[in-house]
Amino acid sequence: MEPWQQGASPYGRDGETEDPRQREIRRRNERHMRRLTIQRWCIAFLYVLDAAVAVAVVVAFVKGMMSQVDLAQSLLRVIGFAILIDWAHLRDERRAEHGRKVIRYAVAAPRCDSIGRSVTWICPWCQGDNTIPLIKESEPWPLMQRCCVCCTTVVVPDVRRT
Repeated sequence: MEPWQQGASPYGRDGETEDPRQREIRRRNERHMRRLTIQRWCIAFLYVLDAAVAVAVVVAFVKGMMSQVDLAQSLLRVIGFAILIDWAHLRDERRAEHGRKVIRYAVAAPRCDSIGRSVTWICPWCQGDNTIPLIKESEPWPLMQRCCVCCTTVVVPDVRRT
């Protein structure tokens, strides 16, 4: 069966595969990244809410609305809630590390400039042009690069020796 019959576009963009399975993997990774973004916003909201409760408790104590014992109990509850948030977040990160929801990075196709010996690559997500300045072959290659347009992390293979 031809690739175009399987749903692959005959007009593939530079750095993007025409394989429908790879497109499905990319869509799954994009959904996972959106989920992680929403999760980070929720965690930030819970921390802000926790800090607001702590401030409200201290203000209530200063105004004389609660005793020292109530203040201590309330602050212990606030600290316990923050620890619970941290524990849940670390548990989710550990689960992701075990391969259930591993972040898969896109791989770029870099090209080495023969004149300036700089490496240029096109981001597979946004098609933005990126340039890595001259790095000596004796120095280690930074495998993970960040796109200057969309700020996503991309794997850029070393092409200096070719």
